[in-house]
Amino acid sequence: MEFGDYPTEEKKLNWKPIAIAVVGVVGALVLIFMAIRISNQIDSPEVVQKNIVKQQTEVLKSECDNSSDKDACIKNKTEQVAISSASVDLCKELEAEEADGCILLLAGDLLDPSLCNNISGTTKDKCNDYAYHKLAYKNKDVSACAKILDKNLSKGCADSIDPITAENCDQRNQEESYCNMLKVIDDASKKQDLSLCSVLDEEGQDWCNEMVSMDDPDFDGLETSAEEVYGSDPRNADTDGDGYNDGDEVNAGYNPAGEGRL
Repeated sequence: MEFGDYPTEEKKLNWKPIAIAVVGVVGALVLIFMAIRISNQIDSPEVVQKNIVKQQTEVLKSECDNSSDKDACIKNKTEQVAISSASVDLCKELEAEEADGCILLLAGDLLDPSLCNNISGTTKDKCNDYAYHKLAYKNKDVSACAKILDKNLSKGCADSIDPITAENCDQRNQEESYCNMLKVIDDASKKQDLSLCSVLDEEGQDWCNEMVSMDDPDFDGLETSAEEVYGSDPRNADTDGDGYNDGDEVNAGYNPAGEGRL
């Protein structure tokens, strides 16, 4: 075959698979674009929460329009939303001292002393003590009392949650005289005998008298002063030995120290 005998008709390009590929690529790009648009429109939970807090704040602030002290009203409303929504950022929108006070209240309400790190100066220490004090009482946790910076408040916190008693006084490293006084008071209270308080000094006797709920050594329902009136023995529940409790006899109108009625 001569050179000139080869077919001269051009081969046709098959566009169908190319078109399908192009449409697929374009479709994928559209889907990616739409996904990006949608993701940008969906806010994170944090953003949603901030928007809710913002709306709540604006609503409450609008209630202050007719207040005689609008600034104070707005402050109170802002604190209210900040605490209810646990928003430190909202507290920070207040003036310096007011912001510190708001965070202090929030730290105590949430039992979270770490929030006090948003405060500086002496107010930070107050915030720390306030939060740990509430935390200690909430959980009955003496270790939280130890983190209170004010020594008197810390001691009072610990003593209140885990009181010093006659039994644990020695282990709590208290003075011997104080422990002895507690033991006397405890003994007088258990025996219902105020006379046992007499070994204490004047201050100790006053405290002992207050701590002993009654002065009834024989537990017959009559205090020593009443036994003296009726002539019965304050250390014998059945003075006349008739089988009836002195207190019961008096309540029934009978003589606890002998025969007959009162």
